[in-house]
Amino acid sequence: MLHDLADFAQVIVGAFAGIFVAWYWNRRTHLLAEYRYLDKIYWKLLDAYAQRPEFGDENLTSTYEESFRGNDAPSYHYFAMRVHTVLETIYDIYHSKIPDEWIHIFEYHAKLHARWLEKNYRANEPGYVERVLGSRSGGEPLSKTFPLAPLERASTG
Repeated sequence: MLHDLADFAQVIVGAFAGIFVAWYWNRRTHLLAEYRYLDKIYWKLLDAYAQRPEFGDENLTSTYEESFRGNDAPSYHYFAMRVHTVLETIYDIYHSKIPDEWIHIFEYHAKLHARWLEKNYRANEPGYVERVLGSRSGGEPLSKTFPLAPLERASTG
């Protein structure tokens, strides 16, 4: 009887150990895939900066409406939208708890294109916008600083 109990305990311990090892390697593989994905989209963003280095100049981006006129205006608009889409992806993947490996990248580009986000905050989800602009709004809730206009309803008659 004691021998059967010891065999049963070995089976249970072995099963739990197997489950833990499988979970560990699955989690590690998942984290590596996330990192590779973010690294890939970040490299594409860096390539876009190489094509338009003026979009990486804080003196220009902080006054983008005056700095980028004519054909440069829509180019910068979509460039900044692309930057914030990449940053929002980082924000979403890490559920707003951006790890040390990405925080400096996140903060740098968010600050660089913050003026665009202030004017175009509806292009991104409210939690992301609050994360990026919240500290700039003097502690006020984002809804008070950047109020959303009420939705217009189509008339039915």
